[in-house]
Order: sequence, then C-alpha cells, then structure tokens
Amino acid sequence: GNRELNAPKLAGQGSWYLRRQLANYKQGARGTNDKDQYGKVMAPMAAVLADDAAIDNVVAYIAKLPDTPAPVTVKGNPANGKQRFVTCGACHGPDGLGIQATNAPRLRGMSDWYVVTQLKNFRDGVRGAHPQDLHGAQMALFAAGLTTDQAILDLVAYIDTLADRPAKGGRGRWPKSPRSTETGRDCSGNANRKADVSPRCPRGIGLRTACGSAGGRALPSEDMA
Repeated sequence: GNRELNAPKLAGQGSWYLRRQLANYKQGARGTNDKDQYGKVMAPMAAVLADDAAIDNVVAYIAKLPDTPAPVTVKGNPANGKQRFVTCGACHGPDGLGIQATNAPRLRGMSDWYVVTQLKNFRDGVRGAHPQDLHGAQMALFAAGLTTDQAILDLVAYIDTLADRPAKGGRGRWPKSPRSTETGRDCSGNANRKADVSPRCPRGIGLRTACGSAGGRALPSEDMA
C-alpha cells in the first residue's frame, strides 16, 4: 500500500472482494459521492478496465504478490475495541481473515488507516448509500453503531492485535491463511489453485503501474472494509 496516495494494501485480500469493488467503481456504485474524495479518484481508474476479463487479470496479478502485513499506524485502546469486534467477527471471522460466504472481506493485516477511513465513510453515509451497493448498505448498518471516532480507533487497534505486525515503517510476513470450510479456498476467499492468467497481467499492467506502489501492491481506492 501507499498511504501518501491513499492507496491501501491489496495483496492478501480476497479476490472475490476485489472483483466486486472494481465492478462497483465501474458501475457507479462507488466513487460517486461528492464526499468520497479518494473514491472519486479511483472510479476513472477502474473505468479503463474494459471488461470482466480485464478485471480478472488485475485481480490475478494481485493474488500473486507477497502478502506482507501492513504496518500499524492507528493509535487506540484495543481493550475497548475487543468487545466491539465480537459483532464484526461474526461476519469477518474471529481472526479477521474474512469470509466469502458472509460477503465480509479480510481486515487482519490490511492497512489499518484505510479501515478507519472506510468505517467512517460507512457510518457517515459516504459509502453504502448507493442503491446498487447492497453489501455496502449492510455494512453501513453496523458502522452506524460506532458513534464516535474514538470507538472506530479502538476497534481497529484491536484488529491490529490479531496477529504480529511490524511497527510503523517496518515489514513482516504472515503465515499462510488457514483453510475455511469452503472447499478449495482459504479464509481470505482466495482459491487454492494457480491463476488462469499470466502473473504479468498484460491487460492490467498499465493500471497497476500507474496507481500502485513499488511492486504494484495498491490502487488509489477507498474500499476493503
């Protein structure tokens, strides 16, 4: 990820979720709210992906990138956030690795500053209000219970404790995601098989290079929460 470009970490996120969000941007279900400053930047980027095959190529490339955990940047009280996460864990999993069956993306090891931004967007009606964003509307209902910014910081601070992560500016590595009950997939929703397209992603390489950080691990978007 590249925080300076407001681009979150994408490596390790469920491929099914990345496809959905890119499609939402293309279809106008995301990035159209005037208050969604960075989402409005992402929308025209997604528009250059001409069809589903182009989206699949970009997502397949991301799936092959190293899943390095994002550094901790959020300061909050994890003890206060732990109880709030009980509700989150019902959909996102108690380990925060995400569950495709409940349409809940991975949170653990992703960019914590980005999760904070998205929770605020859901709570404030910036995201999840579009009639075509059905899953976003569901998340907005839960985020409405986070009535203060401190509650959001505490919740995300707890998510940061779910596994070892590097300090700000550091780097680390995750173990492989544990298997879910869904045959052939890990808990982040990624299929446990080789991608059907080249990792060089010829149809998506321009978008990746223009918007990503070194190694192409991020797109300047506002999603993944």
